[in-house]
Amino acid sequence: YMGHAGFLIESDACALMVDPVIATCTEDNADKTYSYADLPERIDYLCLTHNHADHVNLESLLQLRHKVGKVLVPKNNGGSLADPSLRLLLTQLGFQTTEVDDLEEFALPDGRLVSIPFLGEHGDLHIRSKSAWFFELQGKKIYAGADSSNLEPRMYKMLHDFTGDLDVLAIGME
Repeated sequence: YMGHAGFLIESDACALMVDPVIATCTEDNADKTYSYADLPERIDYLCLTHNHADHVNLESLLQLRHKVGKVLVPKNNGGSLADPSLRLLLTQLGFQTTEVDDLEEFALPDGRLVSIPFLGEHGDLHIRSKSAWFFELQGKKIYAGADSSNLEPRMYKMLHDFTGDLDVLAIGME
């Protein structure tokens, strides 16, 4: 856990990050904050949940650019003012960026990652650019979601049917 909604997930074969916001280390927080020096040399996939500054932090992303293989972002509605395209923005900044649809799966050397639809902030607006992430690495199952506002138990039952039991559930509730 890297703070707020950020996660670094590593196995022997790959490194994955979710919503990195790399804090500045000070004497007061040095024992509980990760810095750029703590990160692996390469981050194979960087997964972003949605386009808010506390999840897509450009200052952190630009400093990670040389380490990142591919950035995965949620599919967009076409780049409206209310739902700007993360793919276009990050591609312009030099990232190899792929826009993913719900339940799109990517093979990893020792597992898989899947984009999971989630109901979160601005559920009543025409904004599609939101995704949670499911990782299965070396037999461990991790779900990373952010800013969910869904309290409907049936959704989590359906999610469980898809993922099975999880080893780590990281979900921020609005």
